[in-house]
Amino acid sequence: MEILGFLILCCCPLLVASQQRANMPPRGWNSYDSYSWIISEEQFLQNAKLVSEKLLPFGYEYVVLDFLWYRKVESGASVLAAGFDNIDEWGRPIPDPMRWPSSIDGQGLKPVADQVHALGLKFGIHVMRGISTQAVNVNTVVLGNLSRTWRARDIALQDEVCSWMPQCFARVDESAEGGKAFIQSLYDQYVSWGVDFVKHDCVFGSQDLSVEEVKTVSEAIVATGRPILYSISPGVKANPHMARLVSGFVNMYRITGDDWDRWDHLQSHFDVARDFAAAGLIGAPGLLGLSWPDMDMLPFGFLTDPGANHGPYRFSKLTLEEQKSQLTLWAMVRSPLFFGGDMINVDEQTIDLLTNEVVLDINGNSYLNMEVRNSKIEYDHMPSIGLHDCENVTITQWMLRNGSQSGNIPEICWTHEELVGGCFLWEPSVSTYTVEQENITLYGPGVNSGKVIVHENWPSCLDVQTKSLSTYSLCSAKMSQIWHLKPDRKLMSSETKLCAVVNELGKTRKRTAVSNTRVWMARGIRGDYYIALFNLAEEYNNVSLSITGIIQAGFQRSDISKGSTPSEYWDTPSISYQCEAKEAWSKQEIGTIKDRLNATLAPHGCALFSLQCSFYSYPYYQSSLFSA
Repeated sequence: MEILGFLILCCCPLLVASQQRANMPPRGWNSYDSYSWIISEEQFLQNAKLVSEKLLPFGYEYVVLDFLWYRKVESGASVLAAGFDNIDEWGRPIPDPMRWPSSIDGQGLKPVADQVHALGLKFGIHVMRGISTQAVNVNTVVLGNLSRTWRARDIALQDEVCSWMPQCFARVDESAEGGKAFIQSLYDQYVSWGVDFVKHDCVFGSQDLSVEEVKTVSEAIVATGRPILYSISPGVKANPHMARLVSGFVNMYRITGDDWDRWDHLQSHFDVARDFAAAGLIGAPGLLGLSWPDMDMLPFGFLTDPGANHGPYRFSKLTLEEQKSQLTLWAMVRSPLFFGGDMINVDEQTIDLLTNEVVLDINGNSYLNMEVRNSKIEYDHMPSIGLHDCENVTITQWMLRNGSQSGNIPEICWTHEELVGGCFLWEPSVSTYTVEQENITLYGPGVNSGKVIVHENWPSCLDVQTKSLSTYSLCSAKMSQIWHLKPDRKLMSSETKLCAVVNELGKTRKRTAVSNTRVWMARGIRGDYYIALFNLAEEYNNVSLSITGIIQAGFQRSDISKGSTPSEYWDTPSISYQCEAKEAWSKQEIGTIKDRLNATLAPHGCALFSLQCSFYSYPYYQSSLFSA
């Protein structure tokens, strides 16, 4: 009996932890980016089935029906048009029966929720603030066992409308008996339908902050007894101070306006992510669990347009590199991950992005997540290299010389007026070569052909992108990466027969390159150390950073737990750092690197590294830097 009592005491904390709501950032699918407000029951369930098959195994467990599921789809109806909503006798929204035929006979969304649950998923809905102006106009009765009869006009604060749908919704007076009863009746109905997730709109952000309504809804959810996840939005110009007012009442809160497939949207979110991470709000206490700053949905795949009256018809305008950057940033700041594209037309490339193992591990299980700005991080903007007819190339010349970067590895350098402008590493096409006084001694055909490599530790090669432009990409056996050094010191592409011309960068553009590079770090629960490098510039960018500098920057901004790296060793000259590195998006095993991490970043692109590191103070000290 004593042993049994001991087991019960030991197991109880685990049981409580498992019941905690949102103990990691929620994941799922949302209908808005692909169907706006006009999605039908058939389309929703088709998407849910595919989410269950393709994304549920990776933790995407919610399917969320976004806004205006109660609005009639008929002539004159639109996002901003009032008077087209279906409401019951108590002023509560009910599904449009033309789009949601299973809702007839007062069943609401329960038949849909039942089918979602049968797929192993959880069902979510979008709701607006307060009460519909349509209910106010009809002056519906408030449901509840109340001290008197309350009607919609008694509880509606008609001067406090939703800023972006002023004709349609107004706040209710939460301090009034009737106001509280109306909100409770809404959530009692959602529970009767089997709702697991509520996205409550027009209550958070600079224009629509309504702390009292958020608090009242939070209390109503608790009163139902159902473990509903509570999310609020839209988050326009949200800041950490606003977040602290509501984070304890919710599980998710939007910290950006609507994010669409535009680079300027994504670029603006880097500062937002930095500020909320620095404020310590990632995974803060929330409604019966934790709360998470929400960067909005992922606008990948097949989409529609904001507020459109039609469904998906086009692919995302974000490039593949931009999509990788967005998903990496969302992972590093531990934002909820909700895919917005149409699952019916989803492509395998998008599924591969959404299910990247390292990205999901960071999103679900990391800590010490932060942007790092540190003097030990060095930025070196890569030159732009154009391709021109070799007969017309007179400015840029190239030469081979003994290596200065990496021992005896030869370098190929570009010159302007006999002055060296910069160098890359050179890997000849044949193994036998010598370099003597910057002249090549030939030992066989093709020895003056080879690859132009940016870094030894991060093997990116000069590659042909178009007939007029070169790029940097992972080294491979492609002919587009083979270059020929001609006797007249021109570097010719073996594929295009055009010659390389370097466009030098001025100091102003180099300073811009520094400001357009972002570095994030996070710690993994299994000892991994994650580093994400982002290039916000329009050109390729080469970044080199010190692992030591990253470690210092990270631990100086956090409490050093027992067993962490002793701070007295950080700047000890006798210590060196050695890491086994992998890059998540290319899935490349980089191997062992010593202290410095180098990467060539595509325009708007990123690199995401996972590291297992040890430090040495020979012969007296050796330890894993990132042991759990």
